[in-house]
Amino acid sequence: MVGDLAVGSDDPMPRQTMAIGQVAHGAAYHASGSAFGHLGHPAIGGDAPLRNLRDNGIDLFEQLSAHLPHPLRSSTTTHYRQGIVHIVLDVTDELIHHGLVMHIYFLQHDANIGPVRLADWLVGMGHSHNSCHLYAGEAPPRLDDCDGLIVLDGPISLEDEDTPSWLRREKKLLARALKSGKPVLGIGLGAQLLADGLGAIVSRGTYAEIGWHAITLAPDSPFDLPERFEALMWHRDIFGLPDGALPLGSSSASPLQGFAWDGGRVIGLQFHLEATSASASALLDRTPVHFDSQANGQQRYVQQRDSILADPRRFDRQASLLDRVLLQWLRSVPSRAL
Repeated sequence: MVGDLAVGSDDPMPRQTMAIGQVAHGAAYHASGSAFGHLGHPAIGGDAPLRNLRDNGIDLFEQLSAHLPHPLRSSTTTHYRQGIVHIVLDVTDELIHHGLVMHIYFLQHDANIGPVRLADWLVGMGHSHNSCHLYAGEAPPRLDDCDGLIVLDGPISLEDEDTPSWLRREKKLLARALKSGKPVLGIGLGAQLLADGLGAIVSRGTYAEIGWHAITLAPDSPFDLPERFEALMWHRDIFGLPDGALPLGSSSASPLQGFAWDGGRVIGLQFHLEATSASASALLDRTPVHFDSQANGQQRYVQQRDSILADPRRFDRQASLLDRVLLQWLRSVPSRAL
């Protein structure tokens, strides 16, 4: 590609323009692990990531062409603008081929409990995503249609006798996903489903945890997180540590706040790093009856709504922690597994 661009018959200075093409080509590869993050692809989930990539490619070329002698700038920029886009798109195709660009499916259990920052992070890193609204009767996706799953929270308990019929289909999908080598992340109910699928016990906890609580990392925690940090919680059920998994850490009310299994390919989190002030308000609106600890007089770890939403900066501080968890999660999967 670079050679084809640089040897046109009307090119007044082939060596210099070839050098620009080579520098841009190398810069695009370098950017795939740094400035550009994980580059996007329009096949599924829209073309916004690709538009960003195209704009970045043009910007990169124009910065390079600014170093040419003035008489050559306009003709060279015109001659190579489209070419540099093709170079960067070729790089994108190679990233997709090697599994560095992914398509993630969200499994959603409630209309008001969505991906929130998870979706923003995936798009920002160039990945694509779809959502399966299980609660609305949508059939679970085929595992072949995605590179990974994120299983969201929901206002139900696995101990309930009247669990919805779609939950059985979801469990079958997750059982296949756990064996597939593809990355799977669960949050809240999603983490409980993963723990259950790995043979751990899921049960009603002594206390509900609603609001901001501190988590202390376990000594053998594999997570790239601070030794102690604050996170938003919204759960009553708890789970045991699956065989072969490593613990994330604990809070005052829950001995296990998350786990990593199979080298970090499968992650379960009880807490909500993805939450924003608006999504937290929606969570509180959907608090199930079994979260209500008034029946046994235990409200020690249940905070009031106004207190939870009082400081928006708490939600902002979680964003950097979410970034660390997601980067570690996707990096745990060799490209050949995708």
